[in-house]
Amino acid sequence: MARFARQFSLDFTLKTSQKNSIAQVNEAQLHADEAIVGILTGEQSDVAGTMIAVQKANISFQLMTQVRNKIVEAYEKVMRMPV
Repeated sequence: MARFARQFSLDFTLKTSQKNSIAQVNEAQLHADEAIVGILTGEQSDVAGTMIAVQKANISFQLMTQVRNKIVEAYEKVMRMPV
């Protein structure tokens, strides 16, 4: 029972962490989109700030993708292990 509780806790923590990371990346993407729209409509003139927001969103997405790839790779390694 204790093993199940630890596994459940780990799964819950991992899922919560993934959801939070996805939400943060999404927020960065939305912020970058808003900054781009502001530049295009003339409501905003901070081109440097917009470029920084776009780069932050891009780097966040790349990091999230690499973390996902590592998780999938680790899962595949575990699945290939002989029982």
